[in-house]
Amino acid sequence: MAVYTHPRTGLPGCLLVEEIANDLMTDVGGAFYTIRAVLPAMLARRAGTILLSGGGLAVDPSPLYLTLSVGKAGLRALARALSKDPVLADIHVAHALLHTTITPETGREIAEEFWTLANEAPEA
Repeated sequence: MAVYTHPRTGLPGCLLVEEIANDLMTDVGGAFYTIRAVLPAMLARRAGTILLSGGGLAVDPSPLYLTLSVGKAGLRALARALSKDPVLADIHVAHALLHTTITPETGREIAEEFWTLANEAPEA
């Protein structure tokens, strides 16, 4: 499943709190709800992979793309926190940081990296 937030531009003083909350709910809330939906089956099987992706704004935020920056940082935090949860020890949870523009040329490279990441052991 993919959740995409349209980048909302605007400097912090021009944004409404509701806009930030809505975008955060789309990014982090959407990922969280999706994970909650698949987690029971993964825990029952004692296996599974959860891959979250985000852009470079997760670690290098932009005031012009504030809501997107907050959302990407939230996804990174969600993945890192879940990867440390002992209850999920058999589940591989990872965050892929995509700090590039996605084009047909980079798409194949990104897909190969995701495949490698998906096949890592949970403790990797």
